[in-house]
Amino acid sequence: WVLDCGVHPWGLAREKEEAKHETKTITKRNLRNTYTLHAQQVGTYPWGIDPIWHHTSNKIGFFNSYKMKMSIIFGVAHMFLGICCSLVNHLEFKKPINIIFEFIPEVIFFLCIFGYLVFMIILKWATPWPGGHGPMLLNVLIDMFMSPGKEPDIPLYAGQATVQLGLLAAAFLSVPMLLFPIPIIGYYKHRAAQRSAGASNYTMMGADAAPHNPNPLSPASGQAGGGGGPHGAPGVEDEEEYSFTDEFVHQTIHTIEFVLGSISNTASYL
Repeated sequence: WVLDCGVHPWGLAREKEEAKHETKTITKRNLRNTYTLHAQQVGTYPWGIDPIWHHTSNKIGFFNSYKMKMSIIFGVAHMFLGICCSLVNHLEFKKPINIIFEFIPEVIFFLCIFGYLVFMIILKWATPWPGGHGPMLLNVLIDMFMSPGKEPDIPLYAGQATVQLGLLAAAFLSVPMLLFPIPIIGYYKHRAAQRSAGASNYTMMGADAAPHNPNPLSPASGQAGGGGGPHGAPGVEDEEEYSFTDEFVHQTIHTIEFVLGSISNTASYL
């Protein structure tokens, strides 16, 4: 909202000139007459947009494109902040596996696609293009997926096709790293815990076995006998139920939500 305010404390960054100069022609219309303003750029505007754009014939397309790009930058920054908040949770609950196989793949996938889009937006703004016609970033992003390795018609920088191919490969490889390792590691950790619990119970049963008592009516015989009854040795407590299928389905849902959510949220700004 602040960037849309029609104020210009720094004045215009373009100076009026005579019609004989080869300058940009801007047509202004008011209620009574039509006149032409000839101007040339005299410097970079300090902040925001030069108010002279409000008097151009293509101001609607220019401002819509500017607002869309600003929305993408702020939206991507906000989503990346949410990903970083998950790191705080993993550190709080001491889950290094989730940091390695959840947080890091999410960061790689997100930055390789949407962080790269923000990089292209800023680079396009900072690059003077001959005639003012730079590449269409939406087409560049689409061609990055549809025609990987293809050099763009108007490249942003040298070696753009190779860089985009590497980013695309890293993004695709991060998806199976986000999906498979956590359920598999959880399954093997559960199996190891089961084997450890079984071995410790077997050792305790051997150590607690009492010597033979010839008198079956003595109190010692009552304490030594009956491993599973209410007055015998305590049985092994039932462990928490573990299901590899449930864990895998949960991780699949999380992966789909993250990937599709990142794409749909960014596409809503386009």
